[in-house]
Order: sequence, then structure tokens, then C-alpha cells
Amino acid sequence: MTYEPYPTNVQSAPRGGFIGFLTTIPGILTAAAAVITALSGGLFLVQDGTAPSGGAATNITVEAHPAPDSSTPEDASAIDAGNASAELDGAAVDDSTATLIDECAAGYVDACQTLLDVLVDECYYGVGLSCDILYWATPVGSAYEEYGATCGGRFGWEYAGACGQL
Repeated sequence: MTYEPYPTNVQSAPRGGFIGFLTTIPGILTAAAAVITALSGGLFLVQDGTAPSGGAATNITVEAHPAPDSSTPEDASAIDAGNASAELDGAAVDDSTATLIDECAAGYVDACQTLLDVLVDECYYGVGLSCDILYWATPVGSAYEEYGATCGGRFGWEYAGACGQL
């Protein structure tokens, strides 16, 4: 008698259809991928802001208040650009703003007024560092100090000097 490692006369039962496919390794991997896709699709809907129950998501928008009234301009000579420069402590500002701060600190009143206008505009559009500089540089009790301290009117005074970190 000779030994055969694999019998040649035995036929295996046919695996057919969808159920037969799921009992194979590729079938198992396909089923696992389908489950992962279904779960991650649901997760995407939740992260996208769409409520999974079909309800509407709540979007919170914080808008800036209008800039202080420019019909009563701030006394540009009262701007303390040296204080703003000291408070910045290495924070990155663009070159034109840095030049205006330096010129204002050197006593150029026109540079101080331009700096004030630039800071108010940037603070209005959400540049937090500009709000902080506006807060640090303008006189205590002024409308511009309050505008900078409240991050353009978006928040309360609790963020005074910290708008750039929001």
C-alpha cells in the first residue's frame, strides 16, 4: 500500500453563494471592512455637526462689535507703544505693525494714529494679537482699551490681554 498525502478521489463540498463567500478569508476581511466603513461613516456624521437623529446641529458664531466711534479720535500722543512692545515679549507681528509700534514709541504721532487704525481693523476681523496690542497700548479707561480687552467686543474683560491665545 502506498501512502498518498492528499487523497485524490475525495471531492469537497461546494461552497457557493454569499454565505459560502463569507466563510473564506477574503469574505471575512470584506465583512470586517464593511463594518468599519459603516461605523466610521456614522462617526463622520457626528463630527460634521449633523445630529445622527436627524435634528439640527447648533452652530455658535461670535461676531465682533463695531469699532469705537472714530468721530472722537483717541489722543494719539497718549498711546503707549512702549508698553505694547514690552508686553509682546517676542510674539510675532508683521513687519509693518512692528515698524508702526517702534515709530510710535519714538514719538511719531502720525505713526501712533496709523497704528491705532490698523489695530482696530485687525481686531475687528479677529486677529487676537492686534486686540491685545490695542488693549496694552491705549490709555486706561478709553473705548479703544475696552475694545481690545474684549477681543473686539466678542467676550468680556476676562480675556483682556489674552485674545491672541484664543
